Amino acid sequence: MQQALQIIAAAGGTAGFSLLYNVDKKRIWLLSFAGALNWALYLLCSGAGMGIFASTFFASFAVGMLGELFARLQKVPATIFMIPSCIPLIPGACLYRTIM
Repeated sequence: MQQALQIIAAAGGTAGFSLLYNVDKKRIWLLSFAGALNWALYLLCSGAGMGIFASTFFASFAVGMLGELFARLQKVPATIFMIPSCIPLIPGACLYRTIM
């Protein structure tokens, strides 16, 4: 249950950053799907016993491939899909504690 809530929150966070970056409204659903898939794959890899770096690598690699696929289907640059979709992987609390 908690993991499903995390995946939904990742989709919502990705949609929010998509709006912040002024992405076209019709592409927000694809971005939300990519962000949710990104976090689900991260949870799957970390649950399988992989370390944080390997889990992040595989999730980022999948988002890169998915971003390229969506970019070709939508005929737009791939960075439109890759940058907001990687937002769930940015360690907010850890990054905040590192700066403080």
